[in-house]
Amino acid sequence: MEHYEKTIIKGLLGGGSTSEAFSSRLIQGTGIEKSEGISEMWAYLNGELQQKVIDVIESVFNEEIDTDNLIKGLIKHVAQRGALAEYYALDLSERSQFTEDEEREKVMALFKMKKKLWEEKETFNAHDHYNVVDS
Repeated sequence: MEHYEKTIIKGLLGGGSTSEAFSSRLIQGTGIEKSEGISEMWAYLNGELQQKVIDVIESVFNEEIDTDNLIKGLIKHVAQRGALAEYYALDLSERSQFTEDEEREKVMALFKMKKKLWEEKETFNAHDHYNVVDS
């Protein structure tokens, strides 16, 4: 198995390296409570691993990430995955009380909240990175 495929699989299974963790977070939509933004995680991965992450997202989730606006596309993907993960983390008894429309509304609300948080993290991190004041 190729090295980068192993990196992704190890990350999805809870591996410990930064590359493993970042590739897993980007694919699964987790890690919003961490300090890194999407662009920081993405920049940490080398080009071949970046391509493998995109390949997994596109083949497994049947999504096409717009390479012209990569960070925006990754934010959308990560927010969608995170919203679904949070929804399915609810107790089955709680989820079974929702109608299909209520379920869609709940997932959409979670998506919007997560997307906003990831976008704010990008703005915040970019602001900190590019507006460093020399002491």
